[in-house]
Amino acid sequence: MPTLAWRGSSCKDCQGAYGEDLSGGYYEAGGSYMKMALQEAFVLTQLAWTVVDFQQGLSKAGQLDEALAALRWGASYLMACHPQPNVFMAVQGNHSLDFEYYGPPEDYEQWVPKGPGGRRLASYINASNPSSEIAGEAAAALAATALAFASSDPAYAGLALAHSVELFMFGTTYLGSYMTSPSPGIQQHALLYPSSGFHDELAWAAVWLYRATGASSFLDAASNLFLAAQADGNSECCGYGTFSWDTKSPGVALQLATLQPNNSQYLAAVEQFFSWYLPGPGRTVPHTNSGLAYPYQGWGACRYAANAGMLALAYAQSLRSRAADASYAAQLFNYGQQQVSIILGSSGQSYLVGFGANFPQHVFQKDAWNSYLTWDTSSLPWTVQREDFQASSAPNPFIAYGAVVGGPSSLNGTSAFPDTRRMFQYTEPALDYGGGLIGGIAILITYYADQRPASMVDAIIDVLDGCC
Repeated sequence: MPTLAWRGSSCKDCQGAYGEDLSGGYYEAGGSYMKMALQEAFVLTQLAWTVVDFQQGLSKAGQLDEALAALRWGASYLMACHPQPNVFMAVQGNHSLDFEYYGPPEDYEQWVPKGPGGRRLASYINASNPSSEIAGEAAAALAATALAFASSDPAYAGLALAHSVELFMFGTTYLGSYMTSPSPGIQQHALLYPSSGFHDELAWAAVWLYRATGASSFLDAASNLFLAAQADGNSECCGYGTFSWDTKSPGVALQLATLQPNNSQYLAAVEQFFSWYLPGPGRTVPHTNSGLAYPYQGWGACRYAANAGMLALAYAQSLRSRAADASYAAQLFNYGQQQVSIILGSSGQSYLVGFGANFPQHVFQKDAWNSYLTWDTSSLPWTVQREDFQASSAPNPFIAYGAVVGGPSSLNGTSAFPDTRRMFQYTEPALDYGGGLIGGIAILITYYADQRPASMVDAIIDVLDGCC
């Protein structure tokens, strides 16, 4: 579903071992034409969450239909990846081949060696090779999708829910992590997206299944699985925790605290998470001079900042809706707004491509350099193409509107953003970098409904175009 003139249809003959059509979905990042189900499912869960709980912001921006179309495109792909109850296609592509290809996705099949059967490699999880993380996150995404389409397309919602229930049963019946998979393709997933545990994904799925069905058994499962995730220790690292493709416990705690606001256990977990980020003696998450959250002091700061910002704004709205702790709600809201605003350029450097006066010009996105319309190095060795892509000081000839890049390279403020394609850690966009930002902006548009801030409306249009 290309929306840019310099993009066309790609992966048109992608097919799985069960005959399933794998041409849909989203590519993993600007430097990769792989499709990673765990990462994609997480951003779809975030997008569905925004549609379900913060729909007013999308509507006021005139983007509800686009958000639903993007969600349907991704969710339909996840359902296509699920040809049998205990089978799921988790990874499409081969990173050792993919990372050496610097052309556009439209010409991928012409230049990249084929896998078994003359098609891109498709790697599966199943009963003998399980991944509760991947099955759980896919279940969460499809349960949230069912909620999002419940009124506008009940039949599609029912289909998504049926897949979600099967995937949840798959993930809970055959417990296991992709980190120990014998499959070479799944091992690539473990290399690129290492998992710290699977109980949080299953808890996340159970929460969304409870919201989609109202069945108390799912709420009980969410509570038990949340406790198991805490015992795993996978929700906290380096003295703090993050909300990301790997760690869902903060999102689970927030959802459960909203559903059961008198449960002190969930409230304590939510407040512990925010204490790591909010200004004060409990803050352990590093921040840049401008105030952007900078977990792990490296790769993908905008991902974590946007996700923390969305959670802060969402919980602030939850507190306000029940007139609880106005001071704390204001603190959360201000922090969440700060994270969104910095990503959009309030400190002088925008990290949203195509938005603001000073946005990244040398984005590590291969097709924004070598579009299928202009690719003139196709016959050269891949090492020459790589050098042409990375070494040139020229800005990208095509603007990848809406792509969110990794962000700053150090704690020294926005001046430390290295706008060069050689530094992919900071200039590469990834599919999940924009998920939390969409939610955060939608909440802000809802809050400032009477003012209808044009900049926020423009931003959410761009992020939806670039992300999904």
